Amino acid sequence: MNTIKQQLCSTTLLLAMSASGFAADHLDAPAVVNDPAADINDTYAFINPNNPDELILALTVNPIANEATRFSDAVEYRFNVTNSEGTSSINCSFSRPDELFLSQDVSCNAPGGREVSGALNQVNLGGDFRVFAGLRDDPFFFDLAAFNQTVATSAPAFTNPGVDFFAGLNTLAIVVGIDSDVFAPASQENSNLQVWSDTVRVDGAGINAGISGSWFGKEPGQSGHGFQIEVLERTANGPYDNDVLVYWYHYIGGQQIFMLGEGRAADGHVEIPLAITSGAEFGSAFDTSDVLYEDAGILNLDIYGCNEGTASFEANYPGLSDFEFDIQRLSSIKNLPCNFLSEGQIDRMGRPGVNTALIGPARKDDYNMASDPATWAAMFQTEMAAALDFVDGLEGMTGNALLGDSTTLSSVLVDDRILIDPSIATCGQYLAVELGDTTACGGRTLDEDVMDVTLDALVAFGAGVGDGVDANDQEFLAGFPFLAAPQ
Repeated sequence: MNTIKQQLCSTTLLLAMSASGFAADHLDAPAVVNDPAADINDTYAFINPNNPDELILALTVNPIANEATRFSDAVEYRFNVTNSEGTSSINCSFSRPDELFLSQDVSCNAPGGREVSGALNQVNLGGDFRVFAGLRDDPFFFDLAAFNQTVATSAPAFTNPGVDFFAGLNTLAIVVGIDSDVFAPASQENSNLQVWSDTVRVDGAGINAGISGSWFGKEPGQSGHGFQIEVLERTANGPYDNDVLVYWYHYIGGQQIFMLGEGRAADGHVEIPLAITSGAEFGSAFDTSDVLYEDAGILNLDIYGCNEGTASFEANYPGLSDFEFDIQRLSSIKNLPCNFLSEGQIDRMGRPGVNTALIGPARKDDYNMASDPATWAAMFQTEMAAALDFVDGLEGMTGNALLGDSTTLSSVLVDDRILIDPSIATCGQYLAVELGDTTACGGRTLDEDVMDVTLDALVAFGAGVGDGVDANDQEFLAGFPFLAAPQ
């Protein structure tokens, strides 16, 4: 094993890379770990080798998917393409999965009024625009187990050949094919395109069924009273739409009282009018007509996560008073997981490994949620340059990374979009356009060993740094949708 690789292996922990998430973009930040349906694993852009006029764009989401995994009906999946005239997008959304068979439809729209819709796991056609969405073999390949061992032991563990950690794993994929003239008409002088993908959660954020359970006061002395919270099922035609039912158990003058109410959640907030019940008898003497409901006041719940929040109360009943206190969860419902999700852009990706390798843990969500490319340099280039200086010197020599110095290289990488020239039918090596190769379209093809190219570019350009895994475990298809069938 050469010195470059040894240095790389033994110091990767210092780069603040997450061992469990070190991949192209799989599980690269806290928000996407919590929201796997919006987690972009990889983005690809290449010219169809069977048709020089068709641009192929692909993204994979939701790592370690299986036959029961579905796209989210509350997330918009987008391919963004910038040319010399501006940016346009292909937007894909999904229906809510059928409860019995989990069947689901995809619908995508593209510039020029193009629309395609249809079922998962089939090619859906619409003129010069076609879409496949469904379960596929994960096309990413990398020796993640050796990397994890390296971090755990602080000793180099890569071998040649390596072992592909992603062999046998599946993912959800969206693959579109579209006439390249849609984004690069012949009239434009500069035909290079900049491609990246993002996911945007448009619904289902904040309070959700997973917070249901028992909650009580967090501060000392407040644990003697609390709430039973139940988030009611959202149905297409029913009366509920993320309504929150609350029972609050408390006291007036040492006597126990029982308050209940219901309100509709919006993100992490819900306002609930509460009533105090009285009047009825116990047991067989109970008569529902005897129950009295008296206005107790307004309860406001602000939930910040699966296990914490704040409650405030505006009293409207003798013996009760206004107050505010922090609350925490005491118990949850068995087999009901909680994912406290965020709205807006959740993930973005252009080039593989950039956020994973060059952005610190505290800023990874900021990176993924930065939606305007015009702001990326001001937000992240300084941090990237510092990381690149460290990586460049791993083999004991600086200034021998791609483009020679961290300032120049960071100025390229911070614009985290794949460059592709659709006027050239053969795509060739990843980063071909950045390197000035006028014979290749660039982009990112499925079979390109992008992690070896990335490591080589960042540490010592031309030295051949790699992980010993050179190809996917499954052979890619010769035609659309190109990704291998699921395993």
